[in-house]
Amino acid sequence: MVMTDITGKGLQFLCQMNPRTTHFVLNDMGIVGGHSPKTQNFFYSMLMAMTEEGIRAIASPDGVETTTAGRRGFIGCITTSQAIDKRHAWYKRGLARRIVPFHFDYSEALILKIKAEIDKDKAASFNNLEIFKIPEANIFVEITEKFAMEIRKIADIRALELGQLGISLLKNYRTLAKGHALLRTWKNPTVDHSDVEFLKRIDPYVDWKKAAVL
Repeated sequence: MVMTDITGKGLQFLCQMNPRTTHFVLNDMGIVGGHSPKTQNFFYSMLMAMTEEGIRAIASPDGVETTTAGRRGFIGCITTSQAIDKRHAWYKRGLARRIVPFHFDYSEALILKIKAEIDKDKAASFNNLEIFKIPEANIFVEITEKFAMEIRKIADIRALELGQLGISLLKNYRTLAKGHALLRTWKNPTVDHSDVEFLKRIDPYVDWKKAAVL
């Protein structure tokens, strides 16, 4: 579900009303920064709960609201300066260590290519109405010891660069490798060399301070 803006209460509501939604996308996290401190705090609290254990039951003076859908993923887009401003606050909350910060910049060649497309009045190729196929039931993706150790090494080196213990990052890197394996097949999927190479390609982009060039 692609959102322009959302609040903590909105996250609760959407988790209840759309149990099959697996991920929320916020195109500009800066909009959340425009909310009052109280509203921001509640949003980030709900975001942490949603991504860690899942929003299951909320007790308030109005009663108890429940949902059984479990955890959701979240993709938020933010500028470098906004990320730097928010990073310390996110670390204090424990949110930053749950995030995989993909930090990138445009190459000169890519900038020229984008401008050339604009000159031709071409619209963006992204289609937000395209259906992303998701299996009805959970699918187990196997990771053999050999590839598990390779993923562990990549995650440990990156965690050292980020100043983290690397526990959450290792979980996220394993999930990324499994997701890449699922792009090939849903039938008995197994992480292989191509999935580890995928991690190696995207790993340089995982950094709060330095942007890798696309």
